[in-house]
Amino acid sequence: MNVREFVSKYNKEIVLTAVNYLPATPSLSTDIHSHFNIVHMTYVKKGYGICRVRDEVRRLVPGSVHFVMPGEIHRYSADAKNPYSIYFIHLIWYGTVPDELSRYFLVPSSDRKRFESCLKELSELFRSSRDESSEFRKYGLFSLVWADILKFSGKTESVPIKNYIPVNSPEARLNYVFEKLYGPPFQFPGIDFLAEHCMMSRRKFTAVFRKLMGMSVRQYYLRNVMTYASSMMESGELKLKDIAIQCGYSNSQNFLHAYKLSTRGK
Repeated sequence: MNVREFVSKYNKEIVLTAVNYLPATPSLSTDIHSHFNIVHMTYVKKGYGICRVRDEVRRLVPGSVHFVMPGEIHRYSADAKNPYSIYFIHLIWYGTVPDELSRYFLVPSSDRKRFESCLKELSELFRSSRDESSEFRKYGLFSLVWADILKFSGKTESVPIKNYIPVNSPEARLNYVFEKLYGPPFQFPGIDFLAEHCMMSRRKFTAVFRKLMGMSVRQYYLRNVMTYASSMMESGELKLKDIAIQCGYSNSQNFLHAYKLSTRGK
């Protein structure tokens, strides 16, 4: 992606939504989850951890930048003995992510201080600033971060550990469920179908899912549908009837009714 293309897409098809810094804590981990249109980037300032992407595990080490692409099921965990201090960056990304972007690479030690300084100021802006000038600063700082990402991407690569999650574990079996409920096009296959595929009873399946995700299967599915619907409504990429079809509704009226109910109170 060249400079002109980046500038034209920024805050339209590429939207920086969050930069958060989390200091080291042994208990730091996330639930298994996915983002349908978010590119999730992490940078490890110090310490160690892992990111599980499907059944693959990637080591997170000091100076490492790691990307999770839209729709990928993942989970972050800090090392118990030497937990990481880490920056989490969320980018809403419409369209194709650049091919030249590596999934994992290291920022050279000579450049880390400057790179970390930009991320630190960005996280502080997201935490406290609300004035219009801060948006310009965010744009300028993220442009510097993005320039470094493209510069260092592809120069170092980590060899992932395969099959870290036992293939017969509940987490591994639920990967199919996450993919099935991710969409689009969305169509709820039914609890019994999903439970049978995971080789569980209906009761055990719903209990395991709720424990892992903190919500029911149906709630998770509807959240994905309406999150996708919201992004399409805002982007204007599809007509209303096409969004309705992609979301599993037979007509626009039924879709709009469900959409308004889901956004009520927000």
